[in-house]
Amino acid sequence: EELGLLVELKALNLSYNKLSSFPSPVYNLKQLRSLNLRGNAITSISEDFGNLMHLEVLDLSDNALMSLPDSLGKLTELRKLSLSNNQLAHLPSTFGELKLITELEIIHNNLEDLPPSINNMTGLTSLDL
Repeated sequence: EELGLLVELKALNLSYNKLSSFPSPVYNLKQLRSLNLRGNAITSISEDFGNLMHLEVLDLSDNALMSLPDSLGKLTELRKLSLSNNQLAHLPSTFGELKLITELEIIHNNLEDLPPSINNMTGLTSLDL
């Protein structure tokens, strides 16, 4: 709960903490630029994730995510996204709205396809599928 009071926080590293769910107070951190949740046991994140609209770096790799919310497309400032080593079968249709992405890592998932909107990510310089 106290974490949500740090409203000016720009970077947060909660990696390798055995978290099984996304800590909801983080949704209040609207100035957050970098969020690292690597190496936890998070299975889902809510639509409230779209509140973090200033995120530039997001690492959700090495979790147990099975899906991502459509609100991920609201993170239009995102430059680097790491989703490797989860259980994702699909990516949200809003994925292509992340047009500023330069680095995208989604290896070691259960992806069956990619949304056509991924073609909108014209700034990609590094793609790990």
